[in-house]
Amino acid sequence: WRCWHAPASFLTPKLRTINIPYCALFGAGNPLGMMCSYSAINGTSSCENPHLLTNWARRSQGFEGNVVTDCGALAESSEPKDVATSAADGLNAGTDLNCGHVFDHGVAPAISRGLTTSATLNQTVERTFRLMMRAGYFDPVINANTVQHTTQSVVSAILLSSSCILK
Repeated sequence: WRCWHAPASFLTPKLRTINIPYCALFGAGNPLGMMCSYSAINGTSSCENPHLLTNWARRSQGFEGNVVTDCGALAESSEPKDVATSAADGLNAGTDLNCGHVFDHGVAPAISRGLTTSATLNQTVERTFRLMMRAGYFDPVINANTVQHTTQSVVSAILLSSSCILK
């Protein structure tokens, strides 16, 4: 599984230089979400990295969306650990949604062992519901004829306000 990991070490000034394009995306795009990956930055898995997810993305850039893991990223973090510790590390860092089994099996034991708090979990649930509401998850179902008339403008608006950075 190590082939998925691409650890990197950066000094703070270099990280700031690399982050410049992302700053513009967060400021102008107001994205609904971002994905953390298997990669470790300065020895900490990106999905368990409070400097990246909370300090930089949320506090410095004003990111209000959700952080979702790459599938399996919490289960295969930079250090082997039990599922409760992985869940707590992800939640405490600012990860909201886990593609995999770690949150399913690890959140309750993490809270009972004192590795994270109910308040942290509530904050994550609140961000997830805000995302679902912004995305229209709870909106009433609309008529297919209405969709045909508005599809082009909606697709155009989504494309203009979205971005994807591929490596």
